[in-house]
Amino acid sequence: MFEITVRDSMTDEITRRINGAIEGLDDFRPLWRKMRPRWYQTRLSMFRSDGREYGWPSYEQTPERERYVYAKSNITGIPVDRLRVLRWTPGRERLFPSLTNPRDPLTVYDTTRRSVAMGTAVPYAANHDAGRGRAPVWAGGHAIPRRRLVELGASYLRELRIGVGTLAAEVAAELGTTRAGLTSAEVDAL
Repeated sequence: MFEITVRDSMTDEITRRINGAIEGLDDFRPLWRKMRPRWYQTRLSMFRSDGREYGWPSYEQTPERERYVYAKSNITGIPVDRLRVLRWTPGRERLFPSLTNPRDPLTVYDTTRRSVAMGTAVPYAANHDAGRGRAPVWAGGHAIPRRRLVELGASYLRELRIGVGTLAAEVAAELGTTRAGLTSAEVDAL
C-alpha cells in the first residue's frame, strides 16, 4: 500500500483529498519503469565493489579462503589475488549477468500495477542471498556465506525515496497544496 503523510497543519479536508487521490493511484508501472535502469546499475556497482555496501564478506573473511579460492583460481585461470566475489569468467557465469543485464534470460523484473519483483531466476542465488546450504565438496564443502543479492541498498533507497517524493509532490501540486512526503521508515516499508 502506498501512503502519503502530510507534515504540516493542513486541514482535515486537504488530508482527506490527498488520501483519496492516493487511493485513486492504481498503476505504478511508470514508476517501476523509471526504477529499472537504476536497479541494474546498482547490481553492477554491487558486483564491482564486491558487495561492500551490502555487507558481503570477502573470501578472506570466510572458510572459502581455505580451499574454494584455489579451486576457483584453477578453474578460471584467474590468480587468487585477482578473484572477485561471486564472479566467474565471462561466458561461464550466470549470477552476474542475470542481475546486471536486463536482456539476460534469467533476469527478473516483473511489474504489475501495484508491485514490482526484481532479482534473478538463477537457482542457487537464493542460497547466496540467505546464506544457506553448503558449497560442493570440490569447493571445500563449507557453509555458504550470506551475500545479499537483491537487497535494495542505501543508495538505491535514497533514489527511490526521491522518486516517490517526486510522485507525492506531483499529487500534492495537483491538489493545490505544497507539502507531502514520506518518512524513511515508510519508504523502507515499500
